[in-house]
Amino acid sequence: MSKRRSKSEPEPVTFFISGSISFEGNNQLDPIVKFLLIKPKPLPRVQLLISSGGGHDATGLALYCAMRAYQNRGGIVQTIGLGHVGSAAVLILAAGSLGDRFLDKYATVLVHRGSTLFSQQVSHPQLRNWVDHTDIMAENWDAIMYELTGTDWRAILEDNLDHWLNAENARVHGLVDILF
Repeated sequence: MSKRRSKSEPEPVTFFISGSISFEGNNQLDPIVKFLLIKPKPLPRVQLLISSGGGHDATGLALYCAMRAYQNRGGIVQTIGLGHVGSAAVLILAAGSLGDRFLDKYATVLVHRGSTLFSQQVSHPQLRNWVDHTDIMAENWDAIMYELTGTDWRAILEDNLDHWLNAENARVHGLVDILF
């Protein structure tokens, strides 16, 4: 799975993401985001081992943005999905560098639209503001996922239900490049 590294290339740095994708009470994400945003050159390959059912959309988006910043500086982010990858963790898996997105061939992947299920049923002004925000997050999520995978997830997820994918279907839909 790992490509040969030249003698001048720094050792890869590996992080394990498990449990909830959240900055609240989960300090495992803080060092990852800090490393991706402030690591000076030379940039080592970053390996993110992911076995998470998901978490907060906003936290997943923050980690995605840090990954993109690292990649824009010339860094490679290798994502490796293990066991089960769901919800916000799917964005992290799909955001790996092209050709460096791996998934265990026996893994399951849960894709859904997040917190938009009740958006048409809310009338209280304060709740309406919150729902409008979640709708904006869902639109952003859809656009990012389309950019990363080439799949129109809005059509697949229009019923707002959870969609379970086996590893091969995750590859076909562009979430990963290689099954192992």
